Amino acid sequence: MNNEIYSSGNKEKLLHRIKESFLQIPREHKCFGKQIFMLAKNDLIKTYKGAVIGPFWAVMKPLFQLFVYWFAFTVAMNMAGVVAMPQSRTDAPAFPSASQSTFCM
Repeated sequence: MNNEIYSSGNKEKLLHRIKESFLQIPREHKCFGKQIFMLAKNDLIKTYKGAVIGPFWAVMKPLFQLFVYWFAFTVAMNMAGVVAMPQSRTDAPAFPSASQSTFCM
């Protein structure tokens, strides 16, 4: 390994260049703010055009999917006996002991 590359001076220059490159993108696109907003707005309108609840669907779809996952992994698997869930908080230990651990160290 070349020690010149990892010297503190070059490291600071590299960090400065990375910081400047990240700040350069918003500076270059600042004058296009209205156009970016209009494109995003038109994209949302096209995406949810014809939907009964419109843009509200962007919130409802993830919530519905979350409900399906909750139902599948708690209610359905518990009823099928795949997952044995404790009936109360006192039945389950707060933290598993070393003998109950499922991974090796």
